[in-house]
Amino acid sequence: MSDNKTEQKPVIRIEDLHKYFGDNQVLRGINLEVMPGEKVVVLGPSGSGKSTMLRCINALEETTSGKIYVNDVDITSPKTDINKVREHLGMVFQRFNLWPHKTVLENVALAPKLVSGVNKAEAEKKAMEMLKRVGLAEKANAYPASLSGGQQQRVAIVRALAMSPSILFFDEPTSALDPELTGEILEVIRLLADDHMVFVKAVVVQNDHEVQQAQASLDSGDTQEIVLKIKSGSHKGETVDAYSLNGYLYGADCKVGTKVIASLSEYDGELSANVYNYDRELEIGLLLAVFFGLMWLVGGKKGFNSIIALIFTFCVVIMLYIPMMYIGISPFASATVSVVIITFVTFVLIADFQMKSIGAMLGTIFGVIVSGLIALLFGHFGHVTGFNVDDIENLIYVGQNSRLDIGGMLFSGILIASLGAVMDVAMSVSTSLHESKEQRPDITAKEIFKSGINIGRDMIGTMSNTLILAYAGGSLGLVMIIYAYSYQMHQILNMYSLAIEIMRGIAGTIGIILTVPITSLIMSVLLTRGGQKISTDKCK
Repeated sequence: MSDNKTEQKPVIRIEDLHKYFGDNQVLRGINLEVMPGEKVVVLGPSGSGKSTMLRCINALEETTSGKIYVNDVDITSPKTDINKVREHLGMVFQRFNLWPHKTVLENVALAPKLVSGVNKAEAEKKAMEMLKRVGLAEKANAYPASLSGGQQQRVAIVRALAMSPSILFFDEPTSALDPELTGEILEVIRLLADDHMVFVKAVVVQNDHEVQQAQASLDSGDTQEIVLKIKSGSHKGETVDAYSLNGYLYGADCKVGTKVIASLSEYDGELSANVYNYDRELEIGLLLAVFFGLMWLVGGKKGFNSIIALIFTFCVVIMLYIPMMYIGISPFASATVSVVIITFVTFVLIADFQMKSIGAMLGTIFGVIVSGLIALLFGHFGHVTGFNVDDIENLIYVGQNSRLDIGGMLFSGILIASLGAVMDVAMSVSTSLHESKEQRPDITAKEIFKSGINIGRDMIGTMSNTLILAYAGGSLGLVMIIYAYSYQMHQILNMYSLAIEIMRGIAGTIGIILTVPITSLIMSVLLTRGGQKISTDKCK
């Protein structure tokens, strides 16, 4: 077992931090814990106190009240040697702050030589290794003025890392850069932060405070100190001290025998582990097995074909739809191509390649595209874009490192989301009309169309409810917040999140409604022109 108990304590702990500039209170009652290996992002508008909080943690700014502990040292205490604390801290500023008269290599190697007493050869060797990691080895002898903004910021990051800090602060490191360079720097930060980190399976083998923790509620967010036995990866069979947040959102309520997924880091031969979440792979596998088993048992051959169709759909979404968007193809076009492929294969597997399946295919494709177009129109006139969704910060980051059209993703997703319900309606209508043609070979196109409309009317209500309730259930948390805080109606109707859910639900439902006349029209043509001979031959 590795002896790293101290590593599992918070590296930063803030207790009731307040900061005033004169009468202006910038920070009010800040409480925060940062554990080893964590990447923490502080978001907020300009002037909200982000940089001030960072400068307080680094003791570049005096606190008004409250406590700040860095590696268990109270930096707010006048007795603390702050310079000793700063030996373990790194800081990357907005404006690079490189020495203009020194080369890139000299900028990086200077601090280890002057502060840590590392000899010149060793300092420069380490500096070169770090420059290689960020792709700047060829710029070692260049001066800062000859570098781009993104290159200068990479040098600033490497310079901070050269002191081997246990904690690294970034004060808006991309604010002075254009979007392309911003993506470049964020990728460097991500790679450096994830260096040597892997996710492994593990099981809790020791928790000395299990009894006391069992009495605490899950929303307390208490930190658990535990021992894990690693069950996968290169360290399989080893034990390691770890921590877990005992909360609903993060970590796990760890008892002896609890199976978890842990993030494992190795630095200078020492292992450090944090519980990421429960290991649910077995439960997910069993649930899928029950689902597929029942589908096959009840549905027989068609049930088995449905399983194949579901697996195929999943593969198309993961291996075609998402990669197409990622490389810069229009999200709407990517969704349309995926819908056509999924629809064709699904109907061939479930209904074979016959007249009713052809009609259902065409009805589905047109119905789904209508849903997407309705959503696009609403988004245009209602000023709703793909940038109004949750996790937009992460999506912007992805978009900066790819050719992804973030704005179009929302509307593209509506095509995929409405596909199942539209497909069901189209298949039901086309099958019923095909049977009508089988029973009455002399039925006219007009009669087929009317029959399809009548059949569809019985389905529209239930299928619309299916789609609307699916979206309503997914946004139940939002609805509860609106109810609890008694939002005013005009405020509710103009919330981005609600507008998006309304757009998804209504656009999908309109697609279902219009699928009925579209499929009916298509079938009336197919069954009376060319389809008549096929149907008549079958009746003989």
